[in-house]
Amino acid sequence: MTTRRGRTVADVAESTRRPAAVGVVWVIAGAAFVVLLSQTMTMVALPSIMADLEIGAATAQWLTSGFMLGLAVMTPIAGFLLRRLRTTVVFAAAMATFVLGTVLAGLAPGFELLLVARVVQASGGAVLWPMLMTVMIIVVPVIQRGRMLGTVSAVLAIAPVLGPTVAGLMLDRLTWRWTFWAILPIALVIVVVGLRGGRDVLQPRPVRLDALSVLLSTAGFGGLVYGLTSAGPDDGAGSGSGYAAWVCLGIGVAALGGFVVRQLRLHGRDRALLDLRTFRYGAFTVSMALLVVGSALLFGVIMMLQLYLQLALELDPGDAGLLQVPGAVAGGLTAPVVGRLYDRFGPRVVAVPGSVLVSLSLWGMTLLTEASHPAAAVAVHVVLYVGLTTLFMPIITTALHAVHPALQPDASVAVNTFDKVAAAAGTAVFVAVYAAWSGPGLGGGAVSPAAAADGVHAAAMLAAVVSLLIVAGSFFVQRPD
Repeated sequence: MTTRRGRTVADVAESTRRPAAVGVVWVIAGAAFVVLLSQTMTMVALPSIMADLEIGAATAQWLTSGFMLGLAVMTPIAGFLLRRLRTTVVFAAAMATFVLGTVLAGLAPGFELLLVARVVQASGGAVLWPMLMTVMIIVVPVIQRGRMLGTVSAVLAIAPVLGPTVAGLMLDRLTWRWTFWAILPIALVIVVVGLRGGRDVLQPRPVRLDALSVLLSTAGFGGLVYGLTSAGPDDGAGSGSGYAAWVCLGIGVAALGGFVVRQLRLHGRDRALLDLRTFRYGAFTVSMALLVVGSALLFGVIMMLQLYLQLALELDPGDAGLLQVPGAVAGGLTAPVVGRLYDRFGPRVVAVPGSVLVSLSLWGMTLLTEASHPAAAVAVHVVLYVGLTTLFMPIITTALHAVHPALQPDASVAVNTFDKVAAAAGTAVFVAVYAAWSGPGLGGGAVSPAAAADGVHAAAMLAAVVSLLIVAGSFFVQRPD
């Protein structure tokens, strides 16, 4: 692929592999860190939001699913923006949108505006993940990408440590709104640093946005996740809608089919919103399948752990947040090691043990009850994070390496799009299972510890069974050619 100045991606890479260019990776990683920090803080605040706004779990989970859905819908458009505009312009617009959503969330008087604010946050954050991966591909030499991704992942892993801890301490003394206000100054600092020290790494090209592709992707991803979310039991806020849920699922599936057909027709004219030729590469397809299942498990299980700690064990938010620190620290310490092992031995050597650890942690989670010691939940969390880090790092790196260099930006967009869709769908499914098994009392967020433990047990059992697919699939991960 050539730029408008006649340079290939490889040419751009060779000209930008300097310390100043690598610094751009860290600026974007800092912005992604802020988005992830906001997401983890919001998940800890969900029980408090449920009580304050008098909503149930099935409604409250939209603050997570809606955010992930916004990321999924906006990520393909982010790919267009990265091709069309200068890097610094896209970065500034993304962070400005995220900051606006953060302010709206802090001021939101009720659930509806809070949900809108979360979608606005997601609209800005959606650009940062594919930007980070695409810039990393261009700036970092191939033989160092595993180690670089491991290092960046270790830094990003600090967010799940700080998020629950800070949010928990805040919620012990302040309202849930401060979980958004606390993010604002950090985001503004990142904006200033990015604008002052940023540089254009990606070369813009005069490409056109296909409106029909945007419409189909929005209807497809939106209908799919909304249908899955609405299919759960009604919690008294109108979240369960039976027939309407199946209609939305049908619309979503049909729209996604139309989206696939549309992209296949447009790729030859360089107008595809998401170039699906990446799936012609076997290593990419296998890695994407594992990523989708793993992301669905990750975000669904994280939310279940929050509900378990605060509703089943009746811990206050501060203690619940602190109990998640060991897992996040363990994951962060694991990431650089995994990166070095990947560079030396390839993906399968690390992906297989990672998948086994994920499965073991989820089967262990099925043993938790309302009478379990909090240390048991900590152990599950530690093993889960180490396993997910060991699994995700090699499969994401493999997915980006597997395709032709001209398709690597599209591979980055695909990874982020399907990751976010899977996360939103997984959260919706696990919350639906939790709501079905935790029984009455969801309206207003009040549920007995035994009922909450039953709901978490049912969701964990589903996750444990699904994790066996990841274990089997990890043996098919291939080293890119």
